[in-house]
Amino acid sequence: MRVIVYKSQTGFTKDYAMLLSAETLYPAYSLEEARIRVTRNDEVIFLGWLMAGKIMGLTKARKRYRLLAVAGIGMAFPSQISTTDLINHNALTGVNTFYLQGGLDFSRLKGIYRFMMGFMRNILAKKQAELSDEERLALEMFSRRTDHVDAANLKPLIASLDK
Repeated sequence: MRVIVYKSQTGFTKDYAMLLSAETLYPAYSLEEARIRVTRNDEVIFLGWLMAGKIMGLTKARKRYRLLAVAGIGMAFPSQISTTDLINHNALTGVNTFYLQGGLDFSRLKGIYRFMMGFMRNILAKKQAELSDEERLALEMFSRRTDHVDAANLKPLIASLDK
């Protein structure tokens, strides 16, 4: 059986998992739920949020399940993320790997993640006069909730499942 397993921090990865479930009719479970609902024989499409190029939850998912495809969800624009880098940073050779742009909702961040992103926001705000276009967009994302979750972004991942 094919299932979707996800690890979400602020909800954007969960949103993609639910969209993917609706498109494929595969059940979707959080990594915690999957522990009791998904077997080692199931084929898993894993979605996890990105932090510094690492797909969070992937280590546990890799130990527990047979991975069919993996998607990292982050706030960066797709043109800024190399799938090759994602594969290398996460040792995903031989697994269909994808990047999906999620979003940022600063109000949903907790603990160390809120601190780290707040630190980044403050650094960008202090050098506002010399920001690159990319940095200006990042600062804008910190200032308001941004959401780039879109079912259309899942098309390459879904197409890979049919091969």
